[in-house]
Amino acid sequence: MVRGFQLMPPVRDTAGELEALIYVRPKGDIIDVVELIAEDNVRAARVPRRGEISTEAGGAFWRTIGDVYQVLDEVLALPEPLIRA
Repeated sequence: MVRGFQLMPPVRDTAGELEALIYVRPKGDIIDVVELIAEDNVRAARVPRRGEISTEAGGAFWRTIGDVYQVLDEVLALPEPLIRA
């Protein structure tokens, strides 16, 4: 959260059990998204800031999957987005 991420409402199944935590970091015309499903099942993507947020291949500039440490290291190493005037 110190790096600008905001926690979205938790994703729960129909029984109310926690399924995932999703963090987003809006930066200009892009959004970094991190979805924690389990310690060894984390997805992240950098997506355009328009319409519905999708981490699928066609909708993302960059994406990765792996364990929590690997994915968070990769996300935090992403370059700052270019500022378009």
